[in-house]
Amino acid sequence: MTPAHARSALPSAAYVKLRPGAAATEVRQALERATDGHNARAVTKDAWAATATATDRRASASRLGLLAVLGIMLGYTVIALVNTLLMAAPDRAGEHGALRLLGATKAQVLRYVMAEALLVTAVGVLPASRIKGAVIPRA
Repeated sequence: MTPAHARSALPSAAYVKLRPGAAATEVRQALERATDGHNARAVTKDAWAATATATDRRASASRLGLLAVLGIMLGYTVIALVNTLLMAAPDRAGEHGALRLLGATKAQVLRYVMAEALLVTAVGVLPASRIKGAVIPRA
């Protein structure tokens, strides 16, 4: 590996740069002999670039597919959350009415509802982020 690629190259790849005066065909034949029987192959820069471009396109399409599925899942999640909140709102009307009878203003009741929603969200998000951190290693 060259010093330029030492940090960015995959362990399964080695880059060969010809010295001045070296014959490309002889070097290629030597590399093919060296890789023979080692589950490795020697390819030219152009062949590697063509393969890498095709791989990048497949990865991009795969990433786009994952984002589409993620978008659909998030959409259904939002619908489920809104539906749950709409079904729970009439049941909570008595609580909010009691708060109003106890002297709370509409703004105070609204702040109470928002604080309660944030607390419930935090109770869900914090353990999920801890689990995500434990399951998915950092790069």
